[in-house]
Amino acid sequence: MSIHSGRIDPPVCREDLVRKAAGSKFESDFDWIDDKTAIRVTGDPRNRGLTATEIKECAREWILDGGKIKCVPEERQLYKERRHYRYDIVIENIAGFPRGFYVEMELCNTDEKDPAVNLLNAHPQQRY
Repeated sequence: MSIHSGRIDPPVCREDLVRKAAGSKFESDFDWIDDKTAIRVTGDPRNRGLTATEIKECAREWILDGGKIKCVPEERQLYKERRHYRYDIVIENIAGFPRGFYVEMELCNTDEKDPAVNLLNAHPQQRY
């Protein structure tokens, strides 16, 4: 019997694996879920010209510098059968974003030696 229940992540928060994936030397271990998403966040006017690559690097730096990662139980209907949790960060040091910059992620590979994270969404933080 699988502990994943058909989901891509374990039923416990693994912030440690998110941090490890962010520090990986392999690009695919910490990257956008797909090109469509990367293009969407790059073209979002709210993101004031930040590219998907710049957002990813800011997120990576935030995580590796010990920034807070919030493990959120996935309760949205479209995603709760895919994953137990999503991992949210609010990067606080990007100029032009007084409330910070939100990035949503999922842990897509829980291999202890080679975990991987998909970046799912990014936009200015709406509220504190």
